[in-house]
Amino acid sequence: MTTCCRFRLTRRRLARAIWGAWLKGINVKAPTPLWMKEKLRRCGIRSIDAVVDVTNYVLLELGQPMHAFDRDRIEGGIVVRMAKEGETLVLLDGSEAKARQRHAGHCRP
Repeated sequence: MTTCCRFRLTRRRLARAIWGAWLKGINVKAPTPLWMKEKLRRCGIRSIDAVVDVTNYVLLELGQPMHAFDRDRIEGGIVVRMAKEGETLVLLDGSEAKARQRHAGHCRP
């Protein structure tokens, strides 16, 4: 896939802006540095992998929520929308949670 990913916002108030960047050459199997794992642990955040851990670290340090996507797995773009009542979300640890209509999130179209 060499084209840019499409982002679609279903309600203007969900986000002031959506920014994206393509990063190449990321070693997704690289270990998270111990100091970062410890910082996350002390803040109650479980280490997942280096890419997710970096996004969580940025959230802690700058207050800016972030998410990382694997470009090769995105089909049809990304939609930012309100959850549908009772919608099931699959979390990073594989567990499931029920969404409520007041929750915003991103998904495939």
